[in-house]
Amino acid sequence: MRLTILNRFLQFLELLERTVDFISFLWTPVGLAALFCLISYPLLLAVHCSTPTAAILGSVMGLVFYAIVQQPDL
Repeated sequence: MRLTILNRFLQFLELLERTVDFISFLWTPVGLAALFCLISYPLLLAVHCSTPTAAILGSVMGLVFYAIVQQPDL
């Protein structure tokens, strides 16, 4: 009984560690650009862009955001 509880607790700690790693990745410039791209895509769909156009514009916006974050002295 105790081993199953400890095993579940270990699984919970591993999940927590993976979640923290993912959140720390999102705060890197690459993660912020990907997050910006993923957020802009549904917003572009909401303003009645076609699906391919929204995907291309979202990707371009993510790349531009990454370039601005990487070289802020532009």
